[in-house]
Amino acid sequence: MNVIAEFGSPEDARAAIEAFEHHGIDGVEISVPPPPPNGRRQPADKRALLHAGGRVGTGIGVGTVVGAALFAVVGAVFLVIGWPIGAAVALVLAGAAIGGTAGAFIGVERGVGMSESWEQTFHEPRAHRLRVEVHPTSGAEVTTARRVLEEQRPLVLRESSGAGR
Repeated sequence: MNVIAEFGSPEDARAAIEAFEHHGIDGVEISVPPPPPNGRRQPADKRALLHAGGRVGTGIGVGTVVGAALFAVVGAVFLVIGWPIGAAVALVLAGAAIGGTAGAFIGVERGVGMSESWEQTFHEPRAHRLRVEVHPTSGAEVTTARRVLEEQRPLVLRESSGAGR
């Protein structure tokens, strides 16, 4: 049983693929069928890189602020008990570095799909409807795929008993 959804934009399709992966559906079970032969498609490398880079940048920024804030609290406690101000500043800087690094990893992990089909959502032309298919290997995955797709609000959602991909 395949679960098929049609989205109005590549961005919506990409979000669905990422949601599948975050819910434990393996990337090899997800596909984006190619457009009709008359559709012209251009490479997606630059757009995919900008998307991933934006996610990494956001992760670094948020992680740096959160890490610095958490370590600043610890630094304030150390100041109260008599440590030098240099130790507190070093803690804040260490927190910023640790938080920024963790944020970068989280940004990549949460913002880049591992499915081969994920990259296809960056191809041109971008202003067309895009179909995402899930080929689950168990009944539980069919239920999960359908639930995830319903949360993504596709234009069309259906199931197919097709055997092939």
